Amino acid sequence: TILTEKKVVAWKKKNNQYNFKTIPKTVILSAVHCFSKKDLFFKKKYKGLNVSAVKINNIFYITNFGNGASAIISLMEELKELGAKKIIFIGYAGILDKSINSGEFFNVNSALSFNGASFFYLNEKQIEYSNNFQMQIASLFNFKNANAVSVDAPFRETKSLLEHFKKQNISLIDMETASVLAFGEFYKIPVAATLIASDRLLPEWLPPENTKKTRQKTKEYILKLSKEF
Repeated sequence: TILTEKKVVAWKKKNNQYNFKTIPKTVILSAVHCFSKKDLFFKKKYKGLNVSAVKINNIFYITNFGNGASAIISLMEELKELGAKKIIFIGYAGILDKSINSGEFFNVNSALSFNGASFFYLNEKQIEYSNNFQMQIASLFNFKNANAVSVDAPFRETKSLLEHFKKQNISLIDMETASVLAFGEFYKIPVAATLIASDRLLPEWLPPENTKKTRQKTKEYILKLSKEF
């Protein structure tokens, strides 16, 4: 390719955009804002990635990276070049299955791709990627597995489209998971996708329940991960 992650990182280093030389090998990309400013006040702030990034125990915790496949996959490219060896994605997902409750956590290693970015890494509609790292996390936290679909335009999802996904045994819908799995498969990097059931989409939209409890549960999950890995 013309533009590479190596060139971008080299250019940033040359222009002193990073305030660090190395990053932790295990990275958590969390769409859930579960730590307060007070929690992170004494943590070193990593600059140059255009995100909120701090080290928590043994892991690199990153949030505020935007929404969608394009945003997260560009960030993962940069992190890989900076030395990331394992990536954990934690995201919210819409619920398509009535048996799922808002606030439940799921391990996802299979996602239908309805976004553009994943096709640049794996030219398949059904993205599947399972690895020992992912299975270790799922086992450690006793997460159930779920199938997901990733889309680019959440405000353009019709009832018939969602019903179509549901008939394909898809329980959750988000914007990033397919690209995260495609990235991991392409580079053979251990990645794990944890999706948190949030708002309900069928038969009609219902907002997420008890978001405060979900953020607290996510915080506990991340803190445990930071000690395990």
